[in-house]
Amino acid sequence: MDSLHAQSLELCLRRRGLRTLTLTMALDPTRLSRALHALEPRAVVLTGRRASLDALGRLVYAARRIGGDEVTVYDFRGALPSTGPTTVPRLGDSPLAAVEQLLAGSGARGSAAPERALLAVGARG
Repeated sequence: MDSLHAQSLELCLRRRGLRTLTLTMALDPTRLSRALHALEPRAVVLTGRRASLDALGRLVYAARRIGGDEVTVYDFRGALPSTGPTTVPRLGDSPLAAVEQLLAGSGARGSAAPERALLAVGARG
């Protein structure tokens, strides 16, 4: 089910004019780092509930190291377990609500596409 929700989010984002790239957490960390460097995403969305906290932590660290203050990491549908305060904002459970939050967070309005891509990363399964 997580994969279907991630695909729904990707479809909604593309229909709003956002460039997206969806990757699996099983991807080699060096390839993931290269993707972050090449795309310079404005946002990274974590999806799926099967990824380990270690893998998610490495991704969040890499995204913030490469993108600095210009990249925001989001949680879609509980990819990160809720264990208290977090620096990762949670998106709504529906793809449409999540897209609206992403657009509000990136400053993009209407059909105007942001300058950079959005990278969605999740566990396959």
